[in-house]
Amino acid sequence: MSLTPIPQGATGSRRLNAGLVAELDTALALKAPLASPALTGVPTAPTAEPGTNTTQLATTAFVDAARALLATLASPTFTGVPAAPTAAPGTNTTQLATTAFVDAARVLLATLASPTFTGVPAAPTAAPGTNTTQLATTAFVDAVRALLQPLTGNTFTVGTLPAAASNVGRCVYCSDGAAGSACAAVSNGTDWKVIAIGNTCATGG
Repeated sequence: MSLTPIPQGATGSRRLNAGLVAELDTALALKAPLASPALTGVPTAPTAEPGTNTTQLATTAFVDAARALLATLASPTFTGVPAAPTAAPGTNTTQLATTAFVDAARVLLATLASPTFTGVPAAPTAAPGTNTTQLATTAFVDAVRALLQPLTGNTFTVGTLPAAASNVGRCVYCSDGAAGSACAAVSNGTDWKVIAIGNTCATGG
């Protein structure tokens, strides 16, 4: 922008040339204000160093460099030793579980091999007649015990055993039931089974 000399008046004071004023207005119109400037086009600025945390203007290059150090929200793959807040014991949400949370939960669990339970352990009660390695609850034992006849006064021979079908779960003493030897037998509804070894004692008539 060229400046036009301002002639002095009769009193020696300088008068602004109307053309110069117009040139200044045009030039200022192309400038952005310091307060809340509204930039147009593709403004550029120096790119701050990674990790800068000031009021310096952030360029797209600065933002991209910072973004490259972040994990994605969907299926992130962390590196190094990620850390997170440890949830309170018993938390059952989608919150990330730290090793401290898992260790705290693990000490409350019993081992699979030879567990030692405390308190009042509970388990599902097996159906009457179940003969597996399933844990027997007190309810299962009581149900079986209610079906058993006491051995005292219930001595039979193979020939005098009552009908197995009508004595399911009942236990008797058979004086000659196991290959001629005395044994205890229980009815499974079809046969009387030797309790100790499971061989057929006799079929109730």
